[in-house]
Amino acid sequence: QQLATYIGWLLHGTKGGLAAGVLFVLPAAVLLTVLSAVYVSFGHVAAIDGVLTGFRPAVVAVILAAVLRIGKRSIHSRFSLAMAVGAFLALELHIPFPIVIVVAAMAGTFGAQVGIPGAAGRATPGHASAKDVIGGPFVLDDDTPTPPHARATAGRASKVFFTCLFAFAAVCLPLILIQGVPRALGEMALFFTGAAFVTFGGAYAVLPHVSHYAVETRGWLEAPEMLDGLALGETTPGPLILVVTFVGYVAAARTIGPSAGVAGAFVATWFTFLPSFLFIFAGGPFVEEARGTSWFSAPFAAVSAAVVGVIAHLARDLAPAVFVGDTGHVVFSSVLFVLAATCLVRRWLSVPSVVLAAGLAGFLTTWNAW
Repeated sequence: QQLATYIGWLLHGTKGGLAAGVLFVLPAAVLLTVLSAVYVSFGHVAAIDGVLTGFRPAVVAVILAAVLRIGKRSIHSRFSLAMAVGAFLALELHIPFPIVIVVAAMAGTFGAQVGIPGAAGRATPGHASAKDVIGGPFVLDDDTPTPPHARATAGRASKVFFTCLFAFAAVCLPLILIQGVPRALGEMALFFTGAAFVTFGGAYAVLPHVSHYAVETRGWLEAPEMLDGLALGETTPGPLILVVTFVGYVAAARTIGPSAGVAGAFVATWFTFLPSFLFIFAGGPFVEEARGTSWFSAPFAAVSAAVVGVIAHLARDLAPAVFVGDTGHVVFSSVLFVLAATCLVRRWLSVPSVVLAAGLAGFLTTWNAW
């Protein structure tokens, strides 16, 4: 979503960034809100429960496939492997996710300074232009002068900051200060804002943080419901992080009442994505100025490696909800997991295809109930 916003902003300024960023998310957010309402209202129906039972082992397989895929790119030395294992163990010891990310970045910086092999990130054979890699021509390429609206100025950055601060306060303060507004909505606003600032590594990396808070800390959802939300996120268009829309809907419906579900979905989505526009509109000009520099490569390489351990821990947290139960359930889930993992690792099928096929298999197990 930030990439879409960045492209729109670079081409057409603030209006282009808003159009690209909002429209990249809005249709899927609406669809996921509708699916969340169906889930809360009809999730107990045998057929839908069967579909969800099929989804869950497939989602664990998706997460483990992501561990392998991201690990191949991020783990290339003993140092990066240590970052991944350390992150997994840190979460196992209940160290908060943001601290894990900060420590990994600091370790990468320190390791590069003292010359630990692999700490500076994987060496590249030299800079190649986009034309050499992809072809052309481009509207903007490596040799195009920076557009006027993409030049860094303190005044522009300040204007963006205070505009986003106003957009945050205009929604958040009423949720917190006005009597009669359920307290849970204010808690969601603050939590999802904080989560947006630690989304290093994408959705798979931040979901353990969201899952831990929503399931274990606040008790908004149960672990199987978190898996169901991931499955719905995988089978709908838009970025996977939109699973927060599902979390917000179910959390509000369960803690406040069914009529509050839409409000919870809106709060979770608004406060998750609002910081993205701050990052792009305020930080994009500085990124354009810093293109080609490598001073930040070491901390980000370490964070990328740590993210592998974070995602692996998410699979470890969610697996008991799939593989614990009566013998028939465990056997069914195990077979689906193995088949889904094989298809994903060997790239025989796409992620949505695997999840939907697993859901169909779960549905077929409920045939007698019909």
